[in-house]
Amino acid sequence: HNGDVVMTEAEAFLAAIIANPDDDLPRLVFADWLDEHDDSLRAEFIRGQCALAAGSTDIELAKRMVIIEAANRRKWSMPGVAHAIASSEAFRKLRRLSLAGNRILPSVAMVLRNWITSKESLKCIDLRRCEIDAESLAILEGDARVLLDPKSDEER
Repeated sequence: HNGDVVMTEAEAFLAAIIANPDDDLPRLVFADWLDEHDDSLRAEFIRGQCALAAGSTDIELAKRMVIIEAANRRKWSMPGVAHAIASSEAFRKLRRLSLAGNRILPSVAMVLRNWITSKESLKCIDLRRCEIDAESLAILEGDARVLLDPKSDEER
């Protein structure tokens, strides 16, 4: 389908971060998601970077961030895929986003809900292959552009 992009939840977070470089909210939500997915060191690193970027003068925090980054730079470095997606004309004209095999947390549901309401070209977020708890479902349901029913084959 023209305009379709399929990415993991982590790639979607990275694309949102890259698309909104001056906004810490996508970074902090990604940090929460990382905590929920057993990557608390990376979450700590992201929160620390945000604190330092906001003007924290905590020397111990700065030292810890340098140590964490040095030890994990290679492991955490992503290929340019997320950047290419976020900066491409295709991303700006994205019509449909499909996430598969992810657990959608309430914080993620809020980001997705805000994203679909602010992005005029985005016509559909397909979450049919994701695990969605009741709180996240309550945030997302009611918007016909968010596909939630795994039995639905409806295309948008």
